[in-house]
Amino acid sequence: MRLLDNMQKIYPDFIEPSFKEKLLLRLQYLTYSKLFKPSLFWFAQNTYRRLSIYGITIGSSSSEELECEMPEGYEKKMSRWQRGLLEQKLVEIKKIVNHRIWVTSLYGKLLKEKGLKTINLSEEYEPVFLRYPLLIRDKIK
Repeated sequence: MRLLDNMQKIYPDFIEPSFKEKLLLRLQYLTYSKLFKPSLFWFAQNTYRRLSIYGITIGSSSSEELECEMPEGYEKKMSRWQRGLLEQKLVEIKKIVNHRIWVTSLYGKLLKEKGLKTINLSEEYEPVFLRYPLLIRDKIK
């Protein structure tokens, strides 16, 4: 509960996102939820990165963040729409976690069938991956 206590202390000092930021975030989410398909991933990712360079979309990380610096305006509140979306997702969290655990086990099984080395964690851990980690020799961009 220390994290919650600390967040409740500092959150009131965070600034509200601008109207433009709220609008861009909502449009990005709606676009993602309607158009995302695995077959479009690389095209969408490259397009998203280009658009964020020009300020048309909000990038996931700023250059300051990537350099381990705190960017100006970093401490922003969530918009009312984002809070509502988060509350909906939290209701479904067990389902989401169970799905990710299933996907992890499927990747592990399929990679082993192909003779590839998979992650090896102690039984005491049950990770919930956003992305499945792979160790490769030569990364081709």
